[in-house]
Amino acid sequence: MVHNKPVVLRSLLISPVPLFNRARTGCRPFVEIHAGGTKLWSTYENYDDLKVFEIPDAQFAEIALGNVPAGDDVQVRY
Repeated sequence: MVHNKPVVLRSLLISPVPLFNRARTGCRPFVEIHAGGTKLWSTYENYDDLKVFEIPDAQFAEIALGNVPAGDDVQVRY
C-alpha cells in the first residue's frame, strides 16, 4: 500500500543464518544504507567487532539498527 508516512527500520532479521564464512558454519552480517551511490550509514566499523552467528547455536541472525530512516527504495544484500 502506498503512503506518505516515514518508514523506520529498527532491526533486520535473517533466517536461516547464511553460511558465508570459510567453514560454512555462519556469518558476520552488517548493514549499510546507500543513497545515490553514497554510503550514508553502516553498522560495520571493525570486522573483529561484528557479532558472529553460527549454526547450530543461532537459528537466525538479528541486527539491531536503532532508528534508521529508509527512503523509497530499500535494498537488502548479503
